[in-house]
Amino acid sequence: MDNELNDKIRASIIGYAIGDTLGKGTEFMTKPTVRLRYPHGLRTFGGIIRDAHRSQWAPNEWTNDTEILLLMARTMTEAQSLDIHSQAAMLKKWYESHIYEVGSTLRWVLSQEDYLDDPHGAVARVWGRMVTLEANNEALGRVMLAGMWPGDEYARKATDICRLTHCDQRCVSTARIIAEVAHSLLWDNETPDFDTLASMSHDTDERTLPYVEAARQRGIDQLELDDPETFWYARKTMACALWALWHCGSMEEALYKIVDEGGDADTNAALALGLLGLRYGSKALPEYLQGELLNRDRLEQTADALSTLFLSQKNA
Repeated sequence: MDNELNDKIRASIIGYAIGDTLGKGTEFMTKPTVRLRYPHGLRTFGGIIRDAHRSQWAPNEWTNDTEILLLMARTMTEAQSLDIHSQAAMLKKWYESHIYEVGSTLRWVLSQEDYLDDPHGAVARVWGRMVTLEANNEALGRVMLAGMWPGDEYARKATDICRLTHCDQRCVSTARIIAEVAHSLLWDNETPDFDTLASMSHDTDERTLPYVEAARQRGIDQLELDDPETFWYARKTMACALWALWHCGSMEEALYKIVDEGGDADTNAALALGLLGLRYGSKALPEYLQGELLNRDRLEQTADALSTLFLSQKNA
């Protein structure tokens, strides 16, 4: 096994889970509410308040964001591929046992009778009927994982994975950017620069470009991550992750600043730390948080399996 590759993937998977787990402590809160509930900031799992929403999980337990990422990884390793039909079957099975836990978009998409036969067609039909001001961020964790796929087809594979639930062009353009960042960090040891990502935004959907620009040029407070009307925007979560890559010197700095902003904090922090894990490796993980994660062994086993899969595909 390639030790450097394995270390990066471990850091990404564990970092994703840490962001998800701590981020749920301020999920759906406005920034003033975060300051009121956590006057000294939220820095530990044990500090998460136990209200009606957060009592669904143990303090050191991740949410559906990480669970779906792990199920996707297991499906990939079992199929030895990033096949959309096996991934669609995974999502459908998960949905059927979590009907009351999913948002309206996933519920509508995954409940289609022909979803398993023609997932992309079913999703396109649903989105064609949907009235939405903005496309949400539910696919971005899966897109990050798809972007890690070795070889030259990662962009197409990431787009296909996104379109299993979110076929709106705003989601697709965001997916292309996250996949590009993940692939470059893992395989090229580079963070794509602003010009590269701005060009991609221009080519796929110009409406994404202002969010890339905001990530590069503004502070995190100017991203308005806690706006109740827009906190679930896919492009806001993308901008938050890019901001962390371009402006933060450590995983801890990114984690705390994102969590303190509220909004969709678990998804925002998960994606940012997942990408930062690919950049910095496991040495940069907050030790006191990763040591307390529930079921950490499962995260490590998933990372090991992905490392083996990616190397076999690279060398095929």
